[in-house]
Amino acid sequence: MKVTRLLEKLCLTTRSNKSGLIAISLLLSSALAASAAQQQTLYAATGSLGVQGVLYTLDPATGAVLTTVGSLNDASGNNYGMAGLRYDPFNGIFYGATAGDSPTHPSYLVIVDPTTALVTPIGPFGVVLTDIAIDPTTGIMYGVSGFNQKFYTINLATGLATQTGSTGLGFQNGGGLAANSTGALFGVDNFSCYSYNKTTGAATLIGLTLLPDLVRAADFNAADVFYGLEGGGGTDNLHLRFLVTVNLTTGLGTLVAPISIGDLDGLAFVPATAPVQLVGIVSEMIDGGSGTYDIDLTSGTAVECRNGVGGNYTLILTFSNNLTSVDSASVGCGSVGSSAIGPNPNQYTVNLSGQGACNAQYNTVTLSNVNDSMGNHSTTVLSPQWGLLIGDTTGDGSVNAGDIAQTKSQSGQPVTGSNFREDVNVDGSISAGDIGLVKSKSGTGLP
Repeated sequence: MKVTRLLEKLCLTTRSNKSGLIAISLLLSSALAASAAQQQTLYAATGSLGVQGVLYTLDPATGAVLTTVGSLNDASGNNYGMAGLRYDPFNGIFYGATAGDSPTHPSYLVIVDPTTALVTPIGPFGVVLTDIAIDPTTGIMYGVSGFNQKFYTINLATGLATQTGSTGLGFQNGGGLAANSTGALFGVDNFSCYSYNKTTGAATLIGLTLLPDLVRAADFNAADVFYGLEGGGGTDNLHLRFLVTVNLTTGLGTLVAPISIGDLDGLAFVPATAPVQLVGIVSEMIDGGSGTYDIDLTSGTAVECRNGVGGNYTLILTFSNNLTSVDSASVGCGSVGSSAIGPNPNQYTVNLSGQGACNAQYNTVTLSNVNDSMGNHSTTVLSPQWGLLIGDTTGDGSVNAGDIAQTKSQSGQPVTGSNFREDVNVDGSISAGDIGLVKSKSGTGLP
């Protein structure tokens, strides 16, 4: 909002000034980059020299430790030291690569909970990696070796690293590796900055970092600034760590600040989670042999007027992005028989039962711990309320003569998308049975 208002103000005073428009463009780009960077959290983890793994958050401007998230332990209390961290924008998962001398499961691909530091192991790489990177345009994870020049892709389901090429550099020393927003790979080996070919693994020299120590881990922020964890292997104590940035045109490294925590060996930016976006909900019912028809419940005032067989109803919730996981579903009245992602990947189906006791009431569905493919998360998603009022074919919240007349007017007509509400008993035809059912509900209404 502030960027927009500033832009409007500048446009008024520089409408005919070409240099003013250039200044506006530069200012807007800078403001947007700063805004994007502020919406991320920078995580770092210990793991060098076999130390206990602990997860921290850092201030990317000062290197200050903002929070100690916790020890990197699994559910059984086993500790993991990290050699790399990486957030996957495709599935919203925060991955870790354990160090070759990790106290538990060395050289493993793991999942790290950024809110609790809980570690869930996936599987062994089969090799020792110095860092991992994920191409945000494809979701492919890459790794480089600390013992040879091999270049790998990593199976996210099993953790297995498969050689796909060679860097031509010998073993990676330090070996920070990261992909920018376009998917281009960059890294630091020894005291030089390189770009990497994702197909062959071949490294191309950009330039010397002129940093006194190795860069052990790296990642890009949202503005595509290359950050690194520098420390050890050079002039400084093996345990000290420094936050640096690297110019990818020249290779030159710049000190941001020293970090008060030693033995850090994993670094990653994670976007601030936004809530998942529910964009629609329908009540879907198979109408005898005439077809499947939906009543849109998105408005918050809609009425489901059909008598679900056995008190069963199917709700389909649609989201703006594909879903990756939903813990559970519950309903205010009645019960949930089953629920699952589908029929489309951005939809969630909830099958309700026991709704016969919920007639003439408003109801809602609640989903718990919903995650989508863009990394968004909601602890709870509450659906719009809808009314269940059997026989309310007009959808006005009461069953009366208007509904009876409307149902009579369609009696004997084939069921279509324009009159399916009048097939109240959902048997595939509009007949005396529907008229009788509506008459039996006359006088009922929603609160």
